[in-house]
Amino acid sequence: MNDQPDPQPRTTQQDVARQGWRSGLGIAVTTLLVVESWTGLWIYLAPFSVSAQVQVLLHTVAGLLFLVPYAYYQTRHWLAWRRQRWTGTMVFGYALALFVLTTSVSGVVLTWQAAMEDRIGRGWDLVHIVSGIGATVLLLGHVLLALHRRRHTVRRVPEFAAAVRRFA
Repeated sequence: MNDQPDPQPRTTQQDVARQGWRSGLGIAVTTLLVVESWTGLWIYLAPFSVSAQVQVLLHTVAGLLFLVPYAYYQTRHWLAWRRQRWTGTMVFGYALALFVLTTSVSGVVLTWQAAMEDRIGRGWDLVHIVSGIGATVLLLGHVLLALHRRRHTVRRVPEFAAAVRRFA
């Protein structure tokens, strides 16, 4: 007879994926990325107006509030998935992380310049715009590829489908 306690069940990639789709922090970080993308595009494309200025304030405040939760979430997400075999989803995820980091650094520099200097730097502004648009495209691609990768699981496993619905 075995007196040893049962070992803890092994966590599968499907379990990790389901937890990721259900994660409140993941949903919050993705929502903040969408808000940043939407307000950034509004600022870039809309004519100068009071509403555009309000978007600049919203974009700046949301961007600053985003930094710490994003860093925490991204670290946890990377730790959970770093050992998997390389996939298109993973490549998009690494590219997305790089673009978000670039956008965040340039955003902090632009915020500092706007608050403390006479004007913002054109180079930093260009880096921020290009990396922000790139991050928006990569976010959409990363989420859609991740969903596509688990499409059969979503159809077969009700708990997984519920987690994806919660994320959406």
